[in-house]
Amino acid sequence: MGINPKLPTWDGSWSGWASYKLQVELELDSTHKVSLGPRLVRNLTGRAWESVTEIDRAKLKQETGVGYMLEFLESKRGKPKIDLLGDALSQYFQQSSVFRKDGETWGDYEARHDHLVRDVSKALKNTGSSGTIPIGDLWLVPFESVPEA
Repeated sequence: MGINPKLPTWDGSWSGWASYKLQVELELDSTHKVSLGPRLVRNLTGRAWESVTEIDRAKLKQETGVGYMLEFLESKRGKPKIDLLGDALSQYFQQSSVFRKDGETWGDYEARHDHLVRDVSKALKNTGSSGTIPIGDLWLVPFESVPEA
């Protein structure tokens, strides 16, 4: 049986966990709960699929099966949540992609910048922190000049 394109899928990449979890919760709001757990597990790929070999299928079939599946997958998390925050901050502060490119419009730059800030915000939220990203302060960083080699 293949992947059902109508259901959320996840490959085990923790950078996509928050998005997958939201998609699952939205699917749960709009469908029959008892059969959803097994269907969602069947839609996993890659490392995520490999991690469910020991999942309790009886619990998965219950009305709370989707919640059980999400908790089970999160317990299999290989990379600590704090590493994801470090990766996102590293991407923002240490990559040249945060700087505005020559000839790039402000709209294009802002969209790219917002995406990087969103990644940092998601990673911060995934650590369980209630803190927020000081967006105004982050805007200052990209405008500093980069020394030429």
